[in-house]
Amino acid sequence: MRNFDYIKDLHSLNDLYRFCNVAEITQVSDPDQSAVNSRKALEWMVRAIYSIKGVAIGERTSLFEMVEDETFKEFVNDAKLMMAVHYVRKVGNIAAHSGNVLRKESFFALLNIYNFVGAALVK
Repeated sequence: MRNFDYIKDLHSLNDLYRFCNVAEITQVSDPDQSAVNSRKALEWMVRAIYSIKGVAIGERTSLFEMVEDETFKEFVNDAKLMMAVHYVRKVGNIAAHSGNVLRKESFFALLNIYNFVGAALVK
């Protein structure tokens, strides 16, 4: 059993599961791919939160802009969880742009996305 299997059969979360699963299975073998997929999972969750809250966001709105907006901050309402969000975002950006993420960094990105997804789904 893998860490994200609890969302595997929830059809509305298929894309989220795919991103999280790839992040998990590639964490050791391909830290860059893992980090990018953790970031994709984060962006999926952030956009879903905005959608559920009924807040429109521009197609070109950056992930940074979305997570720094008061709508998102009020939803999360937890400083440690916000640190986790920014860690995933930053490591994912490094992986996407320079491609030299360490296994340790991809591990912590995966751990942080796991914690964020769980916390956000509970809310």
